[in-house]
Amino acid sequence: MPIKVAAGAATTFAAFSMAGAGAIAPFALMHPGTQDRLEAQTNKWAPRWEKGIHHFTKPIERGVKAIEPPIARTVQSIEQTLPLEQAAKAVDRRIRRSIDGIDSRNKRVQVGVRLV
Repeated sequence: MPIKVAAGAATTFAAFSMAGAGAIAPFALMHPGTQDRLEAQTNKWAPRWEKGIHHFTKPIERGVKAIEPPIARTVQSIEQTLPLEQAAKAVDRRIRRSIDGIDSRNKRVQVGVRLV
C-alpha cells in the first residue's frame, strides 16, 4: 500500500526550488560553453526587459517618494530615543578592559619567566 504524503504549500515548493537552484547553479556555470550561452541569452532578452521595466519604474518611484519622509522621521525619532552613544561607549570600555587584562597577564607571565 503506498504511503500518502500531504501536498506541500506554495512556500515549501518555493523554498525547495530555490535550494535546488542554489545547489545546481554553480555546477551548471562551470560547464564549458555556459558563458557564451549566457551572453547570447542576455543580448537577446536584455532590451526586452529594459523596455518592460519602464512600465513599473514610475509607480515605484512615486511610492518611494511618498514613503520616504515618514520613514526618515521615524528613523530620526528612534535614533533620538535609543541610547546608542552610551551603548557604544560601554562596548568600547569593555573591549579596552579586556585588552588591558590580556596585556597585564602577558606581562606577568613574562616577568615570571625572567625570574626563574
